[in-house]
Formats: sequence, structure tokens, C-alpha cells
Amino acid sequence: MSRWTHVIGCFELSADVYKMIKKNGEYKMTIPYPEEQFFLDAVIPDTKGGLEVPVTVVSLPRIKPVIDKLIYNIMPSGEAEFDYHLIQDKSESRSSSSCFSYHCEEELFEKLLEEKYKDSIFNYKINKDKFNLNWIYYTNEFNFVVSDNIRYCSGLELMRAFEKLFSKFEENEIEVSKGVFQWRDEYLGDSIVFSVSKSFVEDTIYFTITKDGCVVAEKRVIKEFNKKIKDFELKVETTDNWDKLKEDLTV
Repeated sequence: MSRWTHVIGCFELSADVYKMIKKNGEYKMTIPYPEEQFFLDAVIPDTKGGLEVPVTVVSLPRIKPVIDKLIYNIMPSGEAEFDYHLIQDKSESRSSSSCFSYHCEEELFEKLLEEKYKDSIFNYKINKDKFNLNWIYYTNEFNFVVSDNIRYCSGLELMRAFEKLFSKFEENEIEVSKGVFQWRDEYLGDSIVFSVSKSFVEDTIYFTITKDGCVVAEKRVIKEFNKKIKDFELKVETTDNWDKLKEDLTV
């Protein structure tokens, strides 16, 4: 009989739309995949005969290759690749600005307007003064969805993998907003449930093992602001039996 671990759940993650690069000795912000990240929305005529142009910028095309590589290197696959989906709706922006933050945005704005209206009476090069930025909307959030049945994988192996993956999210400035993954190992029965979770009311990620609905071991990764260094740092807390269970799960 093969060993199977069944996992399901969803997390909301967030990442910046920009990538910082060093060019000619100077650091600058870029939007690395402009065709996939930067969009002109439907224009709005103003009262003076001009056009207000809303813009949407999304993060997923920039960060997806990073996540894909992490999952390929870290997550168990069993007989097939680890089954996950990264989903982003560009219309669900939660932040905006009435002006550009970086020169790369302004360059893309002008380039797309030139292309869109080159054969129009609103030719951008001729009527540049008639075009104005309306608002620029940033869609940083996206969903990380998992639903998989992993062969030749124990529940503990999957826990170790998720611990490493979420640690790499932090290193790559991928913010974990909220969500939960749960899984069970057929060898251990239905009474034992593994999970990783984070609520929107506290900045703590929980790695938990329960038996018959009661927590038997837990690891907590707490993100706190350190006033001395004026930055966030991670604090890890575990129950006394966490390491023992990771060596030999006997619950």
C-alpha cells in the first residue's frame, strides 16, 4: 500500500510590483514584465476636452517565477508535480496614487499612449497636453491555492517543506497576509491533522499538529517591529515537543 498525504487550502500573498536593479552604479526601480504588469484602463473624458487615463499595475508576473522556482526546489511531488495555482484579479487593487512614484511608470504610460493613439485624432505626440494620469492602481495581492494528493510523502515531510517555503517567502519579500493549508497522512489516520495558518488579526504564522481536535505540537513564527533597529524581525516559538515530533512523529 502506498503512502498518501492529502492537502488543501489557500493563502493570500502579496508582493511589490517593482524590481530594483543596479545600472551604471546606481539603483533604480523597474517593472520587469511591462506587457503583463502595466495596463491602461478605459479613458475618462474631462470637461476641458482632454482625457483622464487610469492605470493598473499588477505584481504576479514579476513574482511568479520566484515562487515557481521555490516550489520546484522545496515542495514534495510524489508521482507528479506539486499541484498549486497562483491567481490574481487585476481589478482588485487595494492601493492607488494620483501621481507616478517612479520614472519607469511614466515611461510606460507615454509609450502605451503613443502606441494606442498613433492613428487617432488624439495622436499622443501631437496632443500630449490633453492626456493626464487619472489614478494609478496597484494590485499586489494574489492567491496561492493548493489541492493535491501526494504519493510517497508523509505529513511530517510536507510540514518540513511548508516551513522552508514560508521562510523563503520572507527572504524574498513575499508577504503572507492570511490563509490556511490543512493535510492528513493516510498512515496516521483521520484523527491527526497538520496545518499552517495565519489570520488577518495577528502577524503570526502557525505550524500546527492536532490529534482529535486538540493541539499536540506547534511552531509559531512571529513578526515583530524592533524599535532599536527600526525594522521587523522574526521570533520563533515552539512547544517543548516540537523538535521531538519532527524527529519521530509518534502522536
